[in-house]
Amino acid sequence: MNATSVRDSHARSFVATELGEQASEYRVSLVTMPFGPVATPSLALSILRDLLGQERVPVSLCYATIRFAEVIGVELYEEISNASPVDLLGDWLFADIFRENKHSQGPLDDDLAYRANVLSRYDATKVVAFLSAKEMVSAFIDALCTEVLTLRPRLVGFTSTFAQHGAVLAACHALKRRRPDVFTIIGGANCEGTMGLQTALSFPFVDAVVSGEGERVICDIVACLASGRTIDHIQGVFTRTNAQIVESTLLSAPPVRDLDALPIPKFYDFFSQMDSHSPGTRSSMNVQGTIEASRGCWWGAKHHCTFCGLNGASMAFRSKSPARFLSELRALVSENSVDAVTTTDNILDYQYFDSVLPELARAPLGVPIFFEVKANLRKSQVALLRAAGIVSIQPGIESLDTGVLHLMKKGVTALQNVQLLKWCAEFGVVPAWNILLGFPGEAESVYTRMAELITSLVHLRPPVSCARIRLDRFSPHFERHDDFGLTNVRPYPAYAHVYGLSEPALSRLAYYFDYEHTDGRDVASYTFETERAVKSWIDRYESSNLSVIKLDEAGLLIDTRTSDDPDFVVLAGDDWRIYSETDAGLRPEEISRRLGAESALTIPEIRSSCEDFVARRLMMEDQGRYLSLAVPLNAESVKRPLLERLRTLPSTLIAG
Repeated sequence: MNATSVRDSHARSFVATELGEQASEYRVSLVTMPFGPVATPSLALSILRDLLGQERVPVSLCYATIRFAEVIGVELYEEISNASPVDLLGDWLFADIFRENKHSQGPLDDDLAYRANVLSRYDATKVVAFLSAKEMVSAFIDALCTEVLTLRPRLVGFTSTFAQHGAVLAACHALKRRRPDVFTIIGGANCEGTMGLQTALSFPFVDAVVSGEGERVICDIVACLASGRTIDHIQGVFTRTNAQIVESTLLSAPPVRDLDALPIPKFYDFFSQMDSHSPGTRSSMNVQGTIEASRGCWWGAKHHCTFCGLNGASMAFRSKSPARFLSELRALVSENSVDAVTTTDNILDYQYFDSVLPELARAPLGVPIFFEVKANLRKSQVALLRAAGIVSIQPGIESLDTGVLHLMKKGVTALQNVQLLKWCAEFGVVPAWNILLGFPGEAESVYTRMAELITSLVHLRPPVSCARIRLDRFSPHFERHDDFGLTNVRPYPAYAHVYGLSEPALSRLAYYFDYEHTDGRDVASYTFETERAVKSWIDRYESSNLSVIKLDEAGLLIDTRTSDDPDFVVLAGDDWRIYSETDAGLRPEEISRRLGAESALTIPEIRSSCEDFVARRLMMEDQGRYLSLAVPLNAESVKRPLLERLRTLPSTLIAG
């Protein structure tokens, strides 16, 4: 693909056209800093490198992620990466450098406050490890700058997403101290909108910041800089000069409309640096190939989930053609040594169920794939995910109460969420999901009911976490907090400790915000039962089963949700017919139609039978629909404790 197809037809000519042979003399280094994923190549920087490469601009790509993980150890690196994002632990480690503090002068007051107010919540052993890692930062940044500058770049670009911002600022600061003539530029999710604007205003060692997608502006930026021209006029680019005047008319770089026009990224630099810098740890890492099928969110474009701050200015959904995505995916796996593939999409393009997934099921990749999906999948779609090698998903379940899900604008019900968990268990698909608490307008009583429901679900995959919602920039909750009854919105305290800026500046730089409810509610006071139930769920999951074996005219249920000793329940006759029909959530009227004329059961009798199953925790009910909770006993769903227990039981007991 020629890079010109990425740009508007009226755009100026590219670097090679403007500079000719001089293009090859303008060297660019692209760097991904801690705490980006250590075992995953950078998709964004790889695409930018290839776009510039098409214009004969020499580009090097440096994985400082790998280097720092080697310095402090992969396990500690991952622990810091996975720390609570509102604690800004990764940013704090590098704050001394971009704030020009030297340990010989003692910690800044803000640093002492961070240690007292944030680190104090961590285990003492972990704090010692974090402090040890902080002591290694200065030497690491110095060595990194030496390596980058050895390549004689004129421009050094960084991607900054989530926990990378502090390290990126530290690297920019160190580079400018050693080579003031080197142009430093930052892009990525941390630079979108006012966050990018404030970065340009607050940190003079950053020459420019790109807000939004960078593919359609990167070559213009290089062409202008290489020819000695300003870049202040380029849409979505903030500099110290134009940041003073664009404040009221913030713009992001124009998004890529046709994803097929992008080059297929190559990741040779990641794998060569992984092998050369971390040969001892490479084998212990689960190396993820990364790919994107789409950008934006087709659901969010119609109904923006109230808590979601993703896709700030680029919600419009764009998807690669099935043929392009499949060719790119197969190239990724065939050309690189990857243990798995993770997609960067916010949501799976459902048209792929009719194109991409059947093709992957026909000719599997041989490595597991991860996708984010919407939770209202049909059973046949879950089965197709598994057949296509998509064995892990993030379905955005978020709650087990339909009323709360409605407040979120999720477009699903609690029954659909549980239904998905059940089908995932049946087909061997691992769902990663969370329970969010404290939505404006929710009834306190829902959490008593949710805690009770959870006792019936402990055989299904539990949530990763259960926590009060935070306010993320760009989310409806943040943008219209007054409408949602949220007040005293302010950046989380760690921002002040780490960045030391004024309150207005922090409010523009921050992505994560704390708040109170205007009605004064204390969320923890009425959600504690649910939080406790989730903890028990996580503890109990590995030994819990509610399995069903289908016999000729009956079903055998095996229940270990409350005890390791199985409880056997035989269902026959009308009970079995009703239970087996509710694999998907149905109303009694729908069950009656499925049973057909041969059944003499009335609708009230069917409803009574379903209510009895609910009371026995074998079904759930939601808005008049009933869902059986037992999972077919198969190699994907059975857990080892039950398997070992069944082997010790007489076969006549199971058969009977």
